[in-house]
Amino acid sequence: MGMTLTKVGALGAFFSADPEAVDHEIALINGRPSLEDPHWIQQISMRVDSLDDLRDFKRRIQAHGYQLDRIVTHASAIGCYFRDPENNPTEVFWLTGYQSWAQMASQ
Repeated sequence: MGMTLTKVGALGAFFSADPEAVDHEIALINGRPSLEDPHWIQQISMRVDSLDDLRDFKRRIQAHGYQLDRIVTHASAIGCYFRDPENNPTEVFWLTGYQSWAQMASQ
């Protein structure tokens, strides 16, 4: 696919077509929750350009009745997690400019 492996761990691997611009576009994660779960999508992620854009997105999805599952700081990014109308896990995130990737805090 022409992508670069950006991270690998016990639970999966992350790939990017442009690692300098974005940490990953595709994440391959081990396993499925159960055979009864019809969702094949592990997560949909969308990037915004600024922290203000992320704050605005958070306000808008809450105003439309969506519940945030959590807000997470990975050091390299801050993400708002929620479920889309088909119940797929969805993240909207902003890249902070730091190169580290670790979950620092979750709300």
